[in-house]
Amino acid sequence: MRPNRTTSRLPRSSNAETLIKLAQSLAQAGSRLEDEFWFARLTAEIERQLVHGSDNAIHASLEFLFGSEDPAQIGAYEALADAVETSTESMQVTIDGQPHDVLLIVCPLMAWSRAQIASGKVARPTLEAVRNQLAAHIVAPGVRLTMVEALFSPDQMPEGYVSIYRLLKKCAQALINGEDAVKRPDDWPEAQGFLADSRFLIGAIAAPAGTALFNWQGDAKRAECIENWKRQGGAALAGMLSNCAYEMVAPGAFFDSTRGAEREIRGFSVRASVSFLHMTLDLAPPAQTAAVARVSDRDFEEYRIGFMNGKETEVLHGCIWPLLGPEVDSTEVTDDIDATLREAGITNIVHIDTVLPAEYCADCGAPMYPNQDGELLHAELPDADSDEHGPPRHLH
Repeated sequence: MRPNRTTSRLPRSSNAETLIKLAQSLAQAGSRLEDEFWFARLTAEIERQLVHGSDNAIHASLEFLFGSEDPAQIGAYEALADAVETSTESMQVTIDGQPHDVLLIVCPLMAWSRAQIASGKVARPTLEAVRNQLAAHIVAPGVRLTMVEALFSPDQMPEGYVSIYRLLKKCAQALINGEDAVKRPDDWPEAQGFLADSRFLIGAIAAPAGTALFNWQGDAKRAECIENWKRQGGAALAGMLSNCAYEMVAPGAFFDSTRGAEREIRGFSVRASVSFLHMTLDLAPPAQTAAVARVSDRDFEEYRIGFMNGKETEVLHGCIWPLLGPEVDSTEVTDDIDATLREAGITNIVHIDTVLPAEYCADCGAPMYPNQDGELLHAELPDADSDEHGPPRHLH
């Protein structure tokens, strides 16, 4: 997602100025050869800054270029964003005297459960089963593969370009050493408890420079590879996710697949909410009413969906539909939300016409969700206060 633009001044940093000038030159290139010339210099500068352990200038440069109506600046932003992701998730190393391309990959999944969704250390037999399925369906023949011994929640994913780059280097070293597993990071926070949430397996693959990394770069069809992975890779995780309903998301390069999971978790969370209320309160989807409201804060906008019993105004449960990138200005988001609700069986849908403030409960910090009158309320199940071991009350 692109950052919010807050300044039009050139950043007071020589590192940021260098990145901006190189990105502008790359965006103005008129040939593939000139593209390669500027891209090599831009990625070299990004890598230099990442090695020194700071991504402040990278963020400042992206922020400066973001949001301009000048086509040249738009092109420079896109060039810089692409170069930053390339430098952060991939590198070239020497293995057995031969140059190899290394790519950080992520295998996302979405799960929902009335109990805690698993995260943390993955047992070696489970990790080996996952590796075998990746080798069978996703990575090209002969590609080296290593996996981090952890199932990450969104709160446990590496934050910032420097952290991601350091994990890339750690995985690359494991590939050089012929190791098939990497220990999870030491600074491991607890996963937050949500009814529905994403989980991520992270790894890295290496192939001789210029050769295929994925099966679909050969004769295999991408859609078939991913469908087989979803079925067989999902089965490999069944023991760890035995208390969950879960779906696998297409694996691939770190940033692209992470964004894919961010998009897909939204509809999954809606379906989980509907199923949760059906199972918990015996409230069938046609008896549920969904109120949809856009909420806004200084730093973000999102849609919140409150679920009610028929014409009642008490909010039983709620979920969030984040706006990603250009969707902030899109008029099609509500159509997507409506379609998802209807696919889940809900036909009573109320749209709140006004933009509401992004309010949270002062006591527990949970988001407040709209009812069909446009009021933001705390979502609570009947007799929730007496249920000490009840399910989580809100969604990620």
